[in-house]
Amino acid sequence: MANDEKLQLDIDAVKTLLQQINEIPSEMLSCADTYRVLDEYVDRLASGEPVERLMPAVKYHLEICFPCGQEFEILRKALAATLEDEDA
Repeated sequence: MANDEKLQLDIDAVKTLLQQINEIPSEMLSCADTYRVLDEYVDRLASGEPVERLMPAVKYHLEICFPCGQEFEILRKALAATLEDEDA
């Protein structure tokens, strides 16, 4: 690999890292904080609301916290099943 190619890869990696840092919400939520609003988050998501814009700190926490992410998936699937039953 030429030095120019390696430098370009490094620049791309730095740009990606800066973009990821920029996407971190200024307000970090704890698991307890996230759990308190998880119902609202799932309801809004199911309604088609832009939760990534309305509740970015919750979205970020769910992406980085495996236990909370699992809880979210369980709740999301349960709501989807309930909505399917109501439509039937």
